[in-house]
Amino acid sequence: MKILFIADVVGVPGRRAVEERLPGLKEELRADFCILNGENLADGVGITPKLADRMLAIGADAITLGNHVWRRGEIAPYLKESDRVIRPANLSARAPGKGFTVVPAANGTDVAVINLLGSLFIGPPIGPFEVVDEVVEEAGKRTPVIVVEIEQFLGQELNGPASLEVSIGRDGLIRKIVLSSTSNGDQETETLELSDFGVRVAAEPPAARTVVDFANA
Repeated sequence: MKILFIADVVGVPGRRAVEERLPGLKEELRADFCILNGENLADGVGITPKLADRMLAIGADAITLGNHVWRRGEIAPYLKESDRVIRPANLSARAPGKGFTVVPAANGTDVAVINLLGSLFIGPPIGPFEVVDEVVEEAGKRTPVIVVEIEQFLGQELNGPASLEVSIGRDGLIRKIVLSSTSNGDQETETLELSDFGVRVAAEPPAARTVVDFANA
């Protein structure tokens, strides 16, 4: 199974690149599932329902958000109803929307996507590690394939049994990828540190996408 992750699509240039490339890219990479971070789709800050629907229509299976989630007021009622666009799970309990979702991939496998907001230069209402174990446990009741996207790089790994952790820095770089797999009851974890050779997402397509093939995990 292959999961395609697209980090921090920013404004008109980012949307144009995704609209032009995503359908062909999914076919080229034979990706079964696509996660897109869309918190800056609307002119570089926030997201609107119209733009979220456009990204879903062209091939994103789930959209994650971040600290700019509320910059566009019209997104709040949309999040209440959406099953594929999620906001960070560690916001206030009163915040509209969901902190995780489960969406079927093209190959029929259910994929859980969890969205968290880190604490680099910002102070989320609730620390991500205060909620992550509970959310991962809840997601694990529905599927063993769990992706945790952490907006704002934390610099440390999760302790839970997530299949994939993707950390995005404040500067838009994919900082770290942690891939976990279980064999005969033993969990193995491989960490890819990208901070030394990351490329700014808005400028270079290779850094904006990450493909994980769980068949080889």
